[in-house]
Amino acid sequence: KNFVGFGDPVILDNDIFSELPNTRDELISLALSSNANREDIFLREDANVENFRKGLQSSSKRLVIASHAFSPFTVPDINESGLLLSESDEEKYIFASEIAQLDIDADWVVLSACNTGFALNGYSKNYSSLSKAFLVAGANSVLMTNWNLESFSGSSITRKLFNEIWLNENLSKHE
Repeated sequence: KNFVGFGDPVILDNDIFSELPNTRDELISLALSSNANREDIFLREDANVENFRKGLQSSSKRLVIASHAFSPFTVPDINESGLLLSESDEEKYIFASEIAQLDIDADWVVLSACNTGFALNGYSKNYSSLSKAFLVAGANSVLMTNWNLESFSGSSITRKLFNEIWLNENLSKHE
């Protein structure tokens, strides 16, 4: 596959995280620039942990997650970094340690979320940052942020990036 994307999760009654409606357009735009199929985009209720695990079982050139990321202790009683997805069977988080144990065959993982490169000094787990977890799981490269990323700006950056690379075959992702 050229593309698999997860975003615009359903976020209900949450004091920490808000809805991310801009991520829907971001994923659709990135999917179009990647010649993806509709079944490769997981939005709203479909952007859940179960589909995330299933969606990673096939190889893809680009894996894009447009959601909330969190660092250890941001969410009460959770001492690990992770991603927030739509709730499914009372499960709405996927943690870095779990991601690191997956078999991810992606050339490029794009984490369109806040603080995805976060690593707390002295943190005792081996997979303290999401980016490291995706690399351990087999991704060739990870695009991440080390700052709070406002939803509209994040989608603008990833759209421009993908369009530049897709339209210019001589330009590598590292350039």
